[in-house]
Amino acid sequence: MIPDHLDQLMMHFQPPRSLSELLLKVLFIPALLASTAFGVPVISSISGNSNTNGGGTLTLAGTGFGASGAFVTIGGLPAPVLSQIDTQIECFAPPGQGTVSVVVTAVPFASDPKDFTYNAPSITTLSPSNGPTTGGIPLTISGASFGTTDLTVTVGGVSAAVTSQIHTQITCTLPPGQGSNLPVVVTVSGQSSAPDTFSYDPPFITSVEAPSGKPTSGGVTIELKGTNLGTSGASLSLGGNPVSLSSQADTSITFTLPSGQGTTLPLFLLVSGQSANPVFFSYDAPAISSFT
Repeated sequence: MIPDHLDQLMMHFQPPRSLSELLLKVLFIPALLASTAFGVPVISSISGNSNTNGGGTLTLAGTGFGASGAFVTIGGLPAPVLSQIDTQIECFAPPGQGTVSVVVTAVPFASDPKDFTYNAPSITTLSPSNGPTTGGIPLTISGASFGTTDLTVTVGGVSAAVTSQIHTQITCTLPPGQGSNLPVVVTVSGQSSAPDTFSYDPPFITSVEAPSGKPTSGGVTIELKGTNLGTSGASLSLGGNPVSLSSQADTSITFTLPSGQGTTLPLFLLVSGQSANPVFFSYDAPAISSFT
């Protein structure tokens, strides 16, 4: 079927009677097609929004859309048209992510592309909201606009390997870490979510090992065994006095016992702002080896 505006043009077309008239008509017809009455569609603005799973209603304002029959693509995918007049089109956004091009085709002309940006990702819940400093457990993130590709997740600035991704849920593997209220951020096609927070489990001391005893002269190695002890940055005090660490791992901390004396001295461990459970330490009691 010939479009209405071309049909009207043909009704007024007379065969050329000379070469010069033919050239004139050849030049005249494209100019007429480019006029307001027969113009190329132009998108001046786009309002509305959509999550990455699509379905949001968008309003395209502009000119040259025609009264019916326009075809809209968003990111190269068809966008179902809900209503249309010459200066406005309402349509549904198809699934997509990031910034994409919107094109209106009013046969036989297509508009120049206009940018549209899908909603940025948003996090509603984390499950679990805390976990071991060793990491390695599944972390499920629920929310919106997660897309289906081009995704990164960070926990406390450390990348978390993504194992599954749909528009409303992500599963990733918790990386090793330590501390509380660390930001969890989802980034999809260059758009980042507002941070949610995740806390690693606090340190827990299960035992104090002193294979060489606890002499008041000090100088021997003491080992704290436990869980979630972290791998760096721990601070330790014995009876209120700072103690330098010899080594630190998630399940073991060692230090050289300073000289001292007394019983039930508080042994206080702090890892990335998180305190361990209360533990007390006693030096060896005095012993008499002989009388003279």
